[in-house]
Amino acid sequence: MSNHAHALLRPTKGKGTLSGLMQRLLTGYAVVFNLRHHRCGRLFQNRYKSIVCEEDSHFLELVRDIHLNPLRAGLVPLMQKLDTYRWCGHAGIMGRALLPGQVIDEILQMFDDDPKTARREYHDFVADGIALGRRDELVGGGLKRSMAQSGPQDFQAYDERILGSGEFVVEVWHATETPKSVAATPPSLDEIV
Repeated sequence: MSNHAHALLRPTKGKGTLSGLMQRLLTGYAVVFNLRHHRCGRLFQNRYKSIVCEEDSHFLELVRDIHLNPLRAGLVPLMQKLDTYRWCGHAGIMGRALLPGQVIDEILQMFDDDPKTARREYHDFVADGIALGRRDELVGGGLKRSMAQSGPQDFQAYDERILGSGEFVVEVWHATETPKSVAATPPSLDEIV
């Protein structure tokens, strides 16, 4: 996009953390930008925003939503131009641009085993998303918004940092809890020195 970027990243064991990756990426970019433009200081207004996603039910919807952003923002006028837009992973999946590190085969296999058929079905899937417009339910906290319309009897756990079912939200909460026996006590000044 013109003032921000979207990325759908999947964690890999032993490959570091998202925060470490983002720190290296954003700091490295800021250093190079500042050197190139003879400036100093902060480049980004805020830290990155991340949302944990329940993969099975939301993965393809997020792929579609992210890849339609340049079209929705007017950076490309038509779906055909999006197919070759080099700043979007959609062109990579369509086989028209190379985006290093992008996982293409996994996405195509969700549509068909034959790459040609898979590309056509993927393309149709993305094109069908144009009519859906901006999808508020895909930016986190979606359950709160959707469940509020059904009534309080259907209420599920929600968290704006987590995209998924109520059970998934609770599962993430439990996985990230700090055990009470390991509650951090700040070190003394002597220990720090």
